[in-house]
Amino acid sequence: MAYIDPLIINPGELRHQITIGALSSTQDADGQPLNTWPVYFTTRAKIQQLSGQQVYQGAEFTSAKQARFTMHWPGAGVTIHVGDRIFFKNHVYEIQIADNVLERNRKLILTCLEIDGSS
Repeated sequence: MAYIDPLIINPGELRHQITIGALSSTQDADGQPLNTWPVYFTTRAKIQQLSGQQVYQGAEFTSAKQARFTMHWPGAGVTIHVGDRIFFKNHVYEIQIADNVLERNRKLILTCLEIDGSS
């Protein structure tokens, strides 16, 4: 049986351009909190939809979708954190798990939950 290196990424699978942003909290003129998500990193990634379900929350049904983003390690100058957000087309995902595969700083797998972009 052939050995498959878990650190190898087929470049043809990195079809989607994504951006990643971190929470920045300020206050508006009335002193109310104002949350923004400025982008700090843009890259190409492979996107896999993992699961989806309907959830009854707050007196209404909402969908909960989980996705996995596979990308090259961003480099020493970029740190991706759990809780940061990924923006892809009209979808917004919150990073739940950031896996530095084999701790080798070559491949990063981000497991995310799609959220309502207005939150």
